[in-house]
Amino acid sequence: MAERTTSSSSKGWSVNKLELEALLARIDIWLLVFGVVVVIGVAGESYFGIRHWWNSRKLQVLQNTENLAQQGEIERLKKESAGIRSDTARALERAAHAEQKAAESNRIAEEERLARIKIEEKLAPRQITSEQQAKLSLKLKPLIGKKVDITILSGNPETDKFGHSLVSALRAAGLLVDFGPAVIAGSVPAGLSLSFGSNRSRDAQILADALIEAGLASKPIFVEKSSSADVLGITVAPRL
Repeated sequence: MAERTTSSSSKGWSVNKLELEALLARIDIWLLVFGVVVVIGVAGESYFGIRHWWNSRKLQVLQNTENLAQQGEIERLKKESAGIRSDTARALERAAHAEQKAAESNRIAEEERLARIKIEEKLAPRQITSEQQAKLSLKLKPLIGKKVDITILSGNPETDKFGHSLVSALRAAGLLVDFGPAVIAGSVPAGLSLSFGSNRSRDAQILADALIEAGLASKPIFVEKSSSADVLGITVAPRL
């Protein structure tokens, strides 16, 4: 009985040994396989790592080149923009100067035109227009039927003609007009002047306002008081 037990135990041990040797052989193979895989992985990592580094350097160079190009373009655009602004500023300055000169020329021309009109008005014969006649008729309604004397200084054709026009205008407004030429010694106010008596002060004011309103006399119109209470007269003299 003892011999059979020992034999069986030796046989089991032998089987276990063979299995272990086979297992170790398989492990060795896997170790070899994984070693090869590790070597390939390390080599691949090194290869692709080097390529990544190299391509990263190339990409950095390209990016730097592109950045420099963009910066140069930005600087160029800035210079062009500054040049455009400078040209625009100069153009605006020239335009403003030209506009100022034109305004000054227009001002001078307008002053000359007004001065010429004043000279022409002084030189042109005085006349009573239909508009002035209408204003006289309107303003002189309170004097309709009342008497006014007109004295026309002789010796000046323009004065004589204007004096007769004034006579016609006042008669058309409804006044009773008595007129005649005269030679007056001493200085006489230019244009139209009035004289009135104490009873005609209100009439003199109405007549003066009407002549000024119609543009036939300058304001203030020269007025003097007469010793005759009922007199209301107009003296027609040459203009200045």
